[in-house]
Amino acid sequence: MTTTIPLICGEKINDWMLINAEGERHWLCRCKCGIEKKVNKYTLKNGLSKRCRTCSTKERKWPKFAKDISGNKYASWTVISRADGEFNEPYWNCQCKCGNKRAVSGSSLRKGKSKRCKSCASREKFRPLGLKIAKDLKNKKFGKWTVLERSTSINGRSRWLCKCQCGTKYNVLSQTLLDGRSTRCIKCSPRTGNVSHGLCRNGKKPEYFVWRSIKDRCFNPNTKAFKNYGVRGISICEKWKNSFEAFYKYMGSQPFKGSSIDRIDNNGNYEPGNVRWATRKQQMANTRKQKHGVCVKQWSQQNNLDRFHVAKMLEAGKSLEEIKFSDCPSFRDYENGYTAPKKWATKHERCICCEKTDTKHFGYGLCRKCYQRKRYRLSVIETGVSIDLTP
Repeated sequence: MTTTIPLICGEKINDWMLINAEGERHWLCRCKCGIEKKVNKYTLKNGLSKRCRTCSTKERKWPKFAKDISGNKYASWTVISRADGEFNEPYWNCQCKCGNKRAVSGSSLRKGKSKRCKSCASREKFRPLGLKIAKDLKNKKFGKWTVLERSTSINGRSRWLCKCQCGTKYNVLSQTLLDGRSTRCIKCSPRTGNVSHGLCRNGKKPEYFVWRSIKDRCFNPNTKAFKNYGVRGISICEKWKNSFEAFYKYMGSQPFKGSSIDRIDNNGNYEPGNVRWATRKQQMANTRKQKHGVCVKQWSQQNNLDRFHVAKMLEAGKSLEEIKFSDCPSFRDYENGYTAPKKWATKHERCICCEKTDTKHFGYGLCRKCYQRKRYRLSVIETGVSIDLTP
């Protein structure tokens, strides 16, 4: 019969100290480094667990680098001391010949994988024209540039801080200085190469984008609007097609922000006499969707007629001239408070005026009596005749 050795709180087993039992199979233990962990009873009794993983990693013996290599030199590295921390292999604090310090693994030092720091490696990297070491350009002049000092490198390509005659400072690649590609700053560079009209020197004007968009929807089949313009045969006059100055001279600047180009004749071309600056409302009124050739809303407002009655009379087959001299009601300003009659609602809701719930309500939240009173007030304003509607 086998006997089991009991475990006692406070007992020390190797580097573990028992704190208290966690169930039947585990104990909460504290390592000598202070780390607490649950450990199985079987591993404690049989010596399979002696310490935490951190302490095991630090005390692991490496046969090839067990000896101290402090003071040794590997290429540009000089080993200073053993590095602290949790590593899978020994790391050593090394100093490069340029003064940079870094932790390097022993295998990288031994196999020659790491020879120098990143700064030295980027400086000695092979360059496009075979320049292994950047030339010293300090205090030299290249056109209007005067080299002041060495700047940071980008992808192994050296840069120099230069000062222009106008006082502008900028980091310039050494190769562009040596090739003569950079001789001055942007402010001093002449901008006369592709300038045709000079109207977009300080940023493109909105009129220029309007002109470009007209050409795109008339001639570019890849544009979404081409089916509504180019396919229909709408074009731009030859005078404006290749000259933004001619277009700008005729149209001028935008009269207000948000204005756009509108063709007076919707089926005509973009040409003098058929274009204007228009608002969004004018654009929507002048479309192909207008059945009667005019915008009913605008025509009714101009002739002081009610637009709903005008629309019904047009659907009945009457012409605009017949409607103009008929007994159509006068114009009512729907946008400033006037509401047209609607059908009665079927739901029993609370009236916003008298707060009754047992009557059918109008579309705007009023019962029948309250709506009649509201209509009475409007009729008095229009006709001047008053009727007693009090119950």
